[in-house]
Amino acid sequence: MKVHQKILAGIFVSGFMLLSDVSAQSVTQSAQIPLEHIISRESVHTLRLSPDGKHLAFNQAGKDGDYVFRTITVVRTSDMQLVSRVRLPKFETPGDIRWVSNKRLVVAKATEAYFGEAPMLTGEILAYDIDGGKQEYLFGYDMINASSRGKEFVSDHGFGAIHSVPEALDGTVYVRVRPWNVEKTSLYLMNSYKATRKLVAELNHSYLGFGPDKEGQPRIAFGESSSLNRVTFIREGDEWKEKKFDWWIYNPILVDDHFYTLGDTAGEMSRLLKISADLSKVEVIEENKDGIGTPHMLGRHGHFYSYQTKIGRPKTVFLQNVPPEVANHPSVKLHKALVSQFPDESLSVVSESLDGSIWILHVESDQNPGSYYLFNTKSGKAELILQEKAELDVSKMAKRIPVRYNARDGLVIDGFLTRHLPAEGKKQPLIILPHGGPHGIYDHWTFDSEAQLLASRGYAVLQVNYRGSGSKGGKFIDAGYKNWGTNIINDLVDGLNWAKTQPGIDGDRICAYGGSFGAYASMMLEINQPGLLRCVVGYAGLYDLNTLFEKKGIPSDKYLSNYFKKAVGDDPEMLKKYSPLYNADKIRVPVFLAHGGDDERTTPTQAKRMHEALQSSNAGHEWMFVETEGHGFYNVRYEREFYERLLKFLDKHLKPAN
Repeated sequence: MKVHQKILAGIFVSGFMLLSDVSAQSVTQSAQIPLEHIISRESVHTLRLSPDGKHLAFNQAGKDGDYVFRTITVVRTSDMQLVSRVRLPKFETPGDIRWVSNKRLVVAKATEAYFGEAPMLTGEILAYDIDGGKQEYLFGYDMINASSRGKEFVSDHGFGAIHSVPEALDGTVYVRVRPWNVEKTSLYLMNSYKATRKLVAELNHSYLGFGPDKEGQPRIAFGESSSLNRVTFIREGDEWKEKKFDWWIYNPILVDDHFYTLGDTAGEMSRLLKISADLSKVEVIEENKDGIGTPHMLGRHGHFYSYQTKIGRPKTVFLQNVPPEVANHPSVKLHKALVSQFPDESLSVVSESLDGSIWILHVESDQNPGSYYLFNTKSGKAELILQEKAELDVSKMAKRIPVRYNARDGLVIDGFLTRHLPAEGKKQPLIILPHGGPHGIYDHWTFDSEAQLLASRGYAVLQVNYRGSGSKGGKFIDAGYKNWGTNIINDLVDGLNWAKTQPGIDGDRICAYGGSFGAYASMMLEINQPGLLRCVVGYAGLYDLNTLFEKKGIPSDKYLSNYFKKAVGDDPEMLKKYSPLYNADKIRVPVFLAHGGDDERTTPTQAKRMHEALQSSNAGHEWMFVETEGHGFYNVRYEREFYERLLKFLDKHLKPAN
């Protein structure tokens, strides 16, 4: 990642100075991507402008020997000069960053995982000034040691998440709290300087969100009960009353006495909704067969005016059914003009100053890992400030082609095929790369480091959003429940059978590689469909479904326990039947397993047992175990070793064309 201080040349469109599309899009030949460019974690995330637009905070990587650490970096937007850099401990990363005033930040901590999975929030909330001073621990299990008010509050036995920031921007923040062993959700207003807290709302359900009224006070509560039933509450005076409501809603915003939100009912795909304040009337204002992503709105409490689709290649859609003052607003017109400048890429506004004069734009594509621009809406000038993986030549990256096919039961499955076309008359081997999760997670069209790495080595890479994946609504997610070892695997098999018919793909040379649930799915592919694969790779994998119920804390958490019962069932014999560990004798192709000894998501014990089972039954088995690593390898030395061994293993068993 490089920090740029370069003003882009622009062109005038509709009276605005707009940036030109400077990225090359054509791919004419494959170029091997140096491994260090792929395993580099020197990336940026979570860019947040201060309310006055004078400072920019973001999650940035640094390197200490073989370890990459994360920092919260603050720079001045006037000259991109560094103001402060606060370093987090090894394996930790900022999960969320919010400005609570022009001079102070609040951060939610998370732990990092490998490329295929999102960081996991720890439930801790921190705060500090933009110069790194006046640090305070606001909430978490280490309260007694880390907070100035630790002796008063003791350590928190619960999980905290940043909910929202009051419009006063006075250093306070709303924090949503879920106790570990009590079915309850609480909302606190916390003072980020004094670490004091005031209870604002509390209901006896563990997984709730809140929607604010015009004054910022919680007006609506929504979520799930521990039995996984949807619940909705409305505040009337000082009381919360449960309402029978058929819609599942996400982060409602109150505008002109109506809630605007994404929502779905009966498991259908999400739609944009306008809901009366008492929930008595629901109006669907937008629906799209390609899905609706998080909508963009005017200011903090303005109307929705655009969104990006979620299936296949994302498209920005500007709403037609909006008031004239919204459709004709200068910001809406400007946003629309900017999008038109990048027809082959995806542009989004990821942050903006309170007055709307400064925007942070993010431009990405299947070939471009991501470019960030500081955009002045008054002057129309854009400054390229951050470029992900700047060392890569985007013109030599492979295209990610959206694909669609019917599963054997008629369900429509979407995915992506990443490849450089082989020379005329040649065929290339195929790797299927199932994503982790599995429920609610899905592969995107945008740049994928592992797919690009493998494509640059001569492979075609198939990624399938099998049933259970996100982006297609609740019914599609539900279709994956209790089907981990059956219909989900059938979706992958059907995808491979489709891919084998495509020109230039050698259907006799296929391997499966995945991490976490993707490792489970890769193993089950070989178990369920012998003869289809030539090899399997499992990275930080789940091989014994019974261990899902053995994780620390789950027996006392009714929600998580019920979730896993819903996802896989709770019959030990059925869980064994669909666990790779108890089917190791059916795995006849070479297998490469890699796991960390400090993995808290997929336990090392079950990985070692899988290794031992394969040792006795699999002549081509390879094993890599690093005692100090977690859910995926974080140490650059071990990460490099893993990918070197992965490429060597695949080359040995697939022998891709040069």
